[in-house]
Amino acid sequence: MKTLIERRIQELKKADEKACEQRWDMKRSRLERMAFRDQSNEITFARQELERIAQAIPSKEERLKAVLADPFWKFDLKELICLHVYERYIKQYAWSEFQIWSLFDIELLETLLFIRKELNRAITINDWHIGGRYDERGIRCNLCDLVASKEVAYLSAHPFAEGLDFDVAGMTAEEVRLWLEANADKLPYPIRVEDGKPWVHLDMRYFRPSGYEDVKVYRLTV
Repeated sequence: MKTLIERRIQELKKADEKACEQRWDMKRSRLERMAFRDQSNEITFARQELERIAQAIPSKEERLKAVLADPFWKFDLKELICLHVYERYIKQYAWSEFQIWSLFDIELLETLLFIRKELNRAITINDWHIGGRYDERGIRCNLCDLVASKEVAYLSAHPFAEGLDFDVAGMTAEEVRLWLEANADKLPYPIRVEDGKPWVHLDMRYFRPSGYEDVKVYRLTV
């Protein structure tokens, strides 16, 4: 949201520059120049209002820091990335964990934190780092089996850090999906879940069929 507002602010600045050029074009009539003056003033007012709004909106970096600092956020970074990403970017390139966290859709992380807080149960995503079998439930890179094995175009939410798969302790996947639907009004953002899976797939893709645009928790059939 803040990025869109900042982009609009830049557009208004350019529009104001053009209006000012016309305002001071002495080849134009006085009435024309007054009209461009009024237009410039209106654009300036709109820009200043957006600047005030933008200043009040936390940046993605500030939002990410708030998520990671929350006492309910108990996820290790390895739980949301594959071994390939860890080996390449943290061990080889010495990226900080914060840099890797920054790759994720912030709305996904904020939604995950909401679920953790509300359910107050253990949530399992990846567990490869502790000898488990899950290693592709968060970010999937080009070397992950589920990606490398594809023979057709693959635009899942996972490679874009917009989706994840997980289990909740003491609940079946369907119970979690039903809980999400029952608490849709409390969710911070619209989400999609895959229907019928023995695990919970959640992503932030807003694609909806016609007639389902306003569904907060949309069940996707794949």
